[in-house]
Amino acid sequence: MLLFIFAKIFLMDFVRKILFILIILSLVSALTVLMLKSSTSKKEHVKEKITSPPHPRIYFTKDDLERLRKRCDQDPFKKEFEDMLKFADNSIGKGPFKNGWANAKYLRLYAFLYAITGEVKYANEAKKYMDWFVSTWRDLDVFQIAEGIESVAEGYDWCYNALTASERKKYGSALLEMCTWMKEKAWRHSDYCNHVYFEKLRILYGAIALYKEGIDDGLVEVYLKYCESLLKNHLIPASNKVAGDDGGWCEGVGYEKMTAPYLAMAIEAWRVFTGENLFPNSTFLRTLAIWNIYCIRPDWKYVKIHDTKTYDVRYVSFNRPYMVLLASRYKDPYAQWLVNMRPYKEGEWTGENLLKLYDILWYDPNITEARPDTLPLSKHFKGLGWVIMRSGWSENDTYALFECGKYYAGHQHLDQGNFIILGKGGYLVIDSGYYDSWGSPHHKNYYRRTIAHNTIIIYDPEESFDSLSNDGGQMLIDPPRFVDEPIPEPGKIIQYEDKGIYVCVVGDATKAYSYRKLRRFIRTFIFIRPDTFIVYDIVDVPKGRYEELDVKWLLHSINEPKVFGKIVKEESGRTIYEGNSFLVYHNTGELLGYVLFPNNAIIHKVGGPGHEFEVEGINYAPTKEDEETGAWRLELSDKERKQSYRFLVILHVRERGSKSKVNATIIAEDCVLGAKLIEDEDKMIYVLFSYNGSHTRISIPLDHLYRSLVKDDPVRIRLSPRGRYYLDLDFTLYRILVLERVPIDVLNMNGDVTLQILSFSQNNITFRLDGVGNVTLLITSLNKSSHYGFYMRRGDKWSLLQTYQTDEKGSLILDIAVNGPSEYSLIAS
Repeated sequence: MLLFIFAKIFLMDFVRKILFILIILSLVSALTVLMLKSSTSKKEHVKEKITSPPHPRIYFTKDDLERLRKRCDQDPFKKEFEDMLKFADNSIGKGPFKNGWANAKYLRLYAFLYAITGEVKYANEAKKYMDWFVSTWRDLDVFQIAEGIESVAEGYDWCYNALTASERKKYGSALLEMCTWMKEKAWRHSDYCNHVYFEKLRILYGAIALYKEGIDDGLVEVYLKYCESLLKNHLIPASNKVAGDDGGWCEGVGYEKMTAPYLAMAIEAWRVFTGENLFPNSTFLRTLAIWNIYCIRPDWKYVKIHDTKTYDVRYVSFNRPYMVLLASRYKDPYAQWLVNMRPYKEGEWTGENLLKLYDILWYDPNITEARPDTLPLSKHFKGLGWVIMRSGWSENDTYALFECGKYYAGHQHLDQGNFIILGKGGYLVIDSGYYDSWGSPHHKNYYRRTIAHNTIIIYDPEESFDSLSNDGGQMLIDPPRFVDEPIPEPGKIIQYEDKGIYVCVVGDATKAYSYRKLRRFIRTFIFIRPDTFIVYDIVDVPKGRYEELDVKWLLHSINEPKVFGKIVKEESGRTIYEGNSFLVYHNTGELLGYVLFPNNAIIHKVGGPGHEFEVEGINYAPTKEDEETGAWRLELSDKERKQSYRFLVILHVRERGSKSKVNATIIAEDCVLGAKLIEDEDKMIYVLFSYNGSHTRISIPLDHLYRSLVKDDPVRIRLSPRGRYYLDLDFTLYRILVLERVPIDVLNMNGDVTLQILSFSQNNITFRLDGVGNVTLLITSLNKSSHYGFYMRRGDKWSLLQTYQTDEKGSLILDIAVNGPSEYSLIAS
C-alpha cells in the first residue's frame, strides 16, 4: 500500500506533490494526537483505579468484608463479636461523653459494627460521636484531636454508605480542618519523640478517607505525600536507629506505648490503601516483642526507666491490639505470647469490648507462641545502650538492667551508668522519683536528673544547669530533631559478655559530665548468677580541681537502708557513717552491700519525710507518687578528696531475714584491684580489675589445682612441686575466673610446665600440658580399682599411650614428659 502511494506521488506534478504530502502529514499528526489522548486517558483511569479504591479503605476493603463477617461467626472470634454487639447495644444513647479518648473508641466500635452488620443503628450512633468531634475539636488538646482525626476518618470510611452527600461534606470538611490544624499548628516534635507518631502521623487516616472525595483533593494529596514522607524518610528510619538489630525505644516502655502502636497501625493502613508493605522496612517493629518481654520484671511489671510509670502487664489490655498486628505481620511467636498472655475479658459489660475489633481484624490463631524461657537470660540492646540480665524467668529470680548509651529524646534521663536490681520478690535498687508531669519542679530538678539514679555525681559549686538545681550530675543535652542529625552519645557500652555463670558489661560515661569536673568515668557491672553483683568504677577528675569537687557513688531504695558502721554526724534528713556495709529491703527481698574499696568509706544516708528528693537542701517532692517512688538514698564517698577515685562494691541479693552472705576478700596489688569470693571449700571466684583500665598482669598463688567452670575459658596454671601453683593473668579492664578444685596434685616436676584442665569427671579427664619438663601427677577421686586408658591427641586423632588401673581408693599416678603443647585424656575402660 505504501509503495502504491509513493508511486502516485512520483507521477504527480510538483505542486500536486506538495499538497498531497501536506495532507498525509496532517492525517498522521491527527491520528497520533488521538492515539496519545486515548493512551493518556487509559493510564489515568488505571491510576485512579489503583489509588482511589471504593470505601471502606482503612484497614480493610470491600473485598475483605465477607472474610471478616465469616470470622465473626467462627471461633475464637464468635464470642468476642457477640460481646461487642451486646456492649454496643447497651451503650446506645449513653454517649457522647466529655472525653475525646473515650469517644474515639466508641465511634470506632459503632462504625466497625455497621461495616460488618450493615445495621443502620450502628451508623447512626457513630454519627453522634462524629458530630461531637465536629463541634468540639477546637476546644480539645492535641492528643484528643489526634484521636478525633483517626476515629472520624474511620467513621467516614466505614459508614460511607450510610452517609448522605451533605453528611459526607460536613464530616469530610471538618476532618480536613482537623488535619490542617494538626499539620500547621501542632508543634512538630522530633523524629525520636512519641508525639509525632501519635499526632502528625494520624493525618494519614484523614488523607486516606478523603482521597478523591472532591473535598479539596489537591490538599488531601499534599497530606498523603506528607505522611508518606513521615513514614519513609523520618519515623521508620529514626525508630530503626534506636532499635538497631536488637529492639527497644529510647523513651522507655511507657512512651513506647505512645509510639509503636501508632506507627504499626499507620503502616497497616498504608499497606491496605496503597498495596505497599512497609513492615519489612521496620526493624523497630520486628524486634519490639522481644524487647517488651525483656522489659517485664520478675513481678510482671514493666521496668521503670526514663519518663514512665509501671504497671502489671497481666492486667492491662491496651498492649494487645498492636501486638496482635505485629504477631500477624511478622509471624512473630513472641508477640503471639504477649497477646495470648493477656486475653480480653469476656462479657458484655467490659469496656474491653471497645478493643476487640482488632482481634477480628488481625489475630492469627495459627501462629504458635514462643515462651520467654526460650530466650537467652541476658541481652544487649545496642541502639539503646541497655543490657538486661536475669537469673531465670520465675517471679523469685534476680533481674537487673544497666544503661549507658545515646541520647535521642527529652523523655530520657541524665542517667548514664545507672542500674536497677530486683530479686527475691523485692525492688531493691530502684530508679527513684515519679513522673508527675513534664517540666514539673520534681521532674526537672530531681526525677530526670543524675541524682535520682544509681550512678556517680560530682558536685562542682561553680557548675550551672540553666537555673535548675545543681545536683552534681550529668550535663543537660539537646536531643536531635531529625533522623539525619548526629545523635549525642554521652555514654557507650564498650564491652558485654554473658558466660552463663556471669554477665559482665562495661560502660564509658565520661562524656556525660562536664569536662571541667571529670576526665574519666568507666563502670564495670558484673552479675554473678544467681544473686551477686559487683560494681567497679574508675573515676578521674581534673588534677588542678580535685579539692573543689565532691565525688559520690549513689544507690536508691524504697525503704530506709541500714548502714553498719560508726555514726560521725547526724543532721535533719542526713546521717553520716564511717562504715563498709549496708542493707536495703523491699517486700520479701533484701540486698546486702559490701564496700571493699575505698576501705575508709564514708556513707551518707539521705531521706525520710521532707528529704526524700532533696537537692542542695531543697526537697523537690512530686505532686503524686506510687509505691515505687522511693524515699532514701545512700551516698558513698572517699574520706579524702583526690584526683583518682576507685569504688568497688559487692551487692548480694537474698531473701529477707536470710543469713546468706558473700565471703569476700579484697585483692589490692599495684595495678590490680579486685575480690576473691569463696562459695565453698572447692569453689571460688576471682573478679579482678585493672586499676587504671589499662593492660596489666598479675600472678595469683594457689594452694590447689583448679579448673574453670566458664565455658570456653580454661585457665592455665603454672606448676611447681607439690602444693604451690600460680595463675599468670594478662588482661585489660577486667578478668573473671570461676574456679572449681580438682583432685589432682603434682608429686614431682622439673622444667617449666603449665596445666589446663579442660574437663573433669570420674570417667573422663581431659587436660592440656605446655612447656618443657617432666611432671608426675597424682589423680584421685576416680572409680575404685578400675581400668583407664591414657590417650594423647595427635591432630584429629587420639592415640592410646598406656593403660592404668586405679587403686582401692580410686587413685593413680601419671608420669608425663612434656615437650611443647599436648592434649591428653584419661578415659575409664
